[in-house]
Amino acid sequence: MPNSEARNLRARTVPTEPKPTRRIAVIAPRPLRLAFVINANTSKQQLLKYLKYNSNIWGGYYNLFIPTDGKTLRQDWCQVLRRNDPDLVIFGGRVSAKLVTEVLQRTSPFYAWKWSNRALAQRPPEADIFGSIPMLYPLLSLYEKSRPTSKSNVRVPKLEPRYEYPEYIAALFGVQPSDIAEFCVEGLQGEFVDVKNDSLEIYLARISELGNLLTPIRLTKVETSTFAEAPGIDFTIVIASGNPAPDFCLFWNMRMLSFLGRERVFILPSTLLRSEQDIQFLGKWCNESAGDTNHITLASATLGRRRLLDLRSRLLPHLNSRIEHVDIWFSNFLLGGLGVHGKQEKQEINFSDGDYRFKALPLPFVEQLHDGTWVVDMQLEGEGIAPTGFWPPKSVEIDRLLSGRPSVLSIDLSRGISTRIANGQLSRRTRRDKEYLSGKLPTEEEVFKALLEGKGYQAAATDKCRYVRGVTDLSGGLQNLGIWRDPKVRNMFLEMGKGGTFTVNRMMQILRPGDDDAKRDAYRQMIADLTLEGVFLRGYQIRCPACDLTRWYATDVIEEEMPCAGCLTLMQPPLEAPFHYKLNELVARAIEQGSGPVLLTLQLLQMLCRVSFLSLPGVAVRKGGETDLDIIASCDGHLVLAECKDLRRGASGRTVKEISSQLAEIVDIAKDLDADMVFLAVLSPTIPKTLRTRVDNLQKHTKSVAVHLLTAADLERGFKARPRPADPTKDDPLSLQDLLPSLKTHARGWVRTPGVRRTSV
Repeated sequence: MPNSEARNLRARTVPTEPKPTRRIAVIAPRPLRLAFVINANTSKQQLLKYLKYNSNIWGGYYNLFIPTDGKTLRQDWCQVLRRNDPDLVIFGGRVSAKLVTEVLQRTSPFYAWKWSNRALAQRPPEADIFGSIPMLYPLLSLYEKSRPTSKSNVRVPKLEPRYEYPEYIAALFGVQPSDIAEFCVEGLQGEFVDVKNDSLEIYLARISELGNLLTPIRLTKVETSTFAEAPGIDFTIVIASGNPAPDFCLFWNMRMLSFLGRERVFILPSTLLRSEQDIQFLGKWCNESAGDTNHITLASATLGRRRLLDLRSRLLPHLNSRIEHVDIWFSNFLLGGLGVHGKQEKQEINFSDGDYRFKALPLPFVEQLHDGTWVVDMQLEGEGIAPTGFWPPKSVEIDRLLSGRPSVLSIDLSRGISTRIANGQLSRRTRRDKEYLSGKLPTEEEVFKALLEGKGYQAAATDKCRYVRGVTDLSGGLQNLGIWRDPKVRNMFLEMGKGGTFTVNRMMQILRPGDDDAKRDAYRQMIADLTLEGVFLRGYQIRCPACDLTRWYATDVIEEEMPCAGCLTLMQPPLEAPFHYKLNELVARAIEQGSGPVLLTLQLLQMLCRVSFLSLPGVAVRKGGETDLDIIASCDGHLVLAECKDLRRGASGRTVKEISSQLAEIVDIAKDLDADMVFLAVLSPTIPKTLRTRVDNLQKHTKSVAVHLLTAADLERGFKARPRPADPTKDDPLSLQDLLPSLKTHARGWVRTPGVRRTSV
């Protein structure tokens, strides 16, 4: 057969049987998390309908309200939407199709819906048009558990049609339909409360009277627990204007994050603050209600800075000396996210080729339930220093992949998805008739290909991917590749990669432990471990007595009588022969492909993560032109791209220019993918000044993506250190949060006097 034909012949890939694994996961049910994206010009009457609806579904307290001009979302509101990661988005009022598409792409909910007053009015009390669980069922369960009850702390606002500000009562306390309200009073032994509120004095008296009693909106929190991403909001008064929809959104969202679970966020109509007597009464109420805190906040999404400052100047003379600060918050409402869950349980889950199945924890009121859906979250627990959770970046395509690639998400309940990543957990929609939930976790390659293809890129793994993955698997995971951070070990790999065999003494000559016995012992232990893993292959150099051929033979082919590899003469190995080691061909090829800096960068990225690290090294992407990405990764859900270079022998001006051009292309791809960070990792102790300048300039013109430079010192430490001019010998590792893009918008939108704020305890 001609050599050209022989070169084209390839071996066949042998299919391998999947190896079942067992993983521990935390399972928890919770209510659907809804987000209402409503037009800022929504009327008070329509706003009242949204608020009433949330008073009458399980988990309504934790739902989100986001105002829009109908065409765009402000940056701060957009961030609040993304941080709270809703399962269902409901659009109310006039909202453009373009904005709907943008919101769905950014949030990737199970499904979306357009609010319909007519459809909602036609639903029976035991059903819900949006798929949530009506409060009828948890209230029935509460009744079954608590009876007989002679008295309770349930309070039901009695709102007469002639009363003013009904939308404020609905926001503060919730409002129920008459049949549910009567059940709360008669079945749960609650009490009706008259909420006449036509003066500031009466309005504030109702707030103080109801305190933290079980009003309709608080009843929607039954059988739930919460955790917040950020510290809670302390004593805050939201002042609403005559066009109050954005202010109600602000109040509703802030109230979810109340400090230590206590509701210390209130909303007032500006029309109740007309006279100086009203201001004086407000000051007296703040003195009595602010608790131990030494500050209060006046906030509004509509009144603006000037009017809030005017209100503060009028209020200050009526506050006692204990309240040292009155802060003004008028814009950039960057609120943290909120997690909600029911009773949690740990389960051991079997995985086979990604397939999984687990028991869906039932709701405490499942026996009473006849309609509605809820969510079961699954979070895989980490193992040791290697985070093993599953938290890919936010992507419609990834959620569709998890759901078995159903129809494209649209505003249609019937075509929604069943599985999504929400707040770093695998979230599944379920109903009463589903005792078990099953699905398939895609591979990392499938995850990132789905993400790239969803943005219009063609993606294919390169040879570098196979070699990096091969070395990682050979070593039992990235966490076992710490030896690569030792430059002497890397030098030894480079020498052995050139071919030939090495004795332990020759390896030690390369490693140069000197007279340090501890280091020598450590290196010998390392060589033994690498041999056990298969990185080094052990054998003997045997010289044939017949043909004089010296050849290396692996230990597994050594026999007392064995043929010479050259002349086939039977020979017996010498009585005394030292072991000779050679580098596994896989590792040698990986080094040849420039995988060293990639492996070190992957280790550094993995050590940034607390919950989950997913990565795909070596992927060629095409969208017009072709670009090679050395790494695309997800660090606790944050998308990261990296370019890795050796540069140990320096870099010419031409090389710097080429690297800068490559990096600029990768940053453009990062923007297109909504990535958070781009790293340029170089295995050189010093960075050419021209390259550092180009990277700095690139970062100055790239606000949405953080661009970072990693040197040999960073890669060998395993982390990027914070500069410490006072003591450069001390390492202070930067966290993942430190490395994310800094929007620097939190200071704008506030007016604050200097001093320490003390929260109420």
